[in-house]
Amino acid sequence: MVIEDQAPWIVMELVDGGTLAERILQNGPLEALGTAHTSGIVHRDVKPANVMFARDGRVLLTDFGIAVKRGDTALTVSGVLMG
Repeated sequence: MVIEDQAPWIVMELVDGGTLAERILQNGPLEALGTAHTSGIVHRDVKPANVMFARDGRVLLTDFGIAVKRGDTALTVSGVLMG
């Protein structure tokens, strides 16, 4: 924030790379997520902090730490919340 002519201004970085929502609209679902689902893997923790943008423009999905194979109930039980 800066004060110019006795008025406060919020100064933000110009980010011209677009949003994740725009990329999904233009390019379809994240390839990593589609590939995982095709392989029967459920990520279970897709959130903005786990989506990274490489400098070359690729979008990467990270942190498959709590992922499971579809249908596998070894890690969780219905009605139980894991944190």
